[in-house]
Amino acid sequence: MWFTYIIASNNSYYFNHTYIGITTDPFRRILQHNGHKYGGAKNTRAKRPYRLVAFIECDNKSQAIHYEFLLKKKCRGKDFNHKMKLFFDKSIIEKYN
Repeated sequence: MWFTYIIASNNSYYFNHTYIGITTDPFRRILQHNGHKYGGAKNTRAKRPYRLVAFIECDNKSQAIHYEFLLKKKCRGKDFNHKMKLFFDKSIIEKYN
């Protein structure tokens, strides 16, 4: 089981800076992003701490990667609220099925 997830920074300077990724365990992954476990993304180190905002279950890794790609493409340069609307947009989810 794979997930596409979105996290947002709680850092006052970078508040709501978002990161979209894929994983098999979203709760382990947020610990990694926050530095509590080894293996967080280099891109998120300076903007810690992060909170897990949402995740969506995908059937396999390929679908998770494709959904992540679509989200990153559509979310580039958008504000936090717009990204959240896109994350749960059913038409985007249907495109990768």
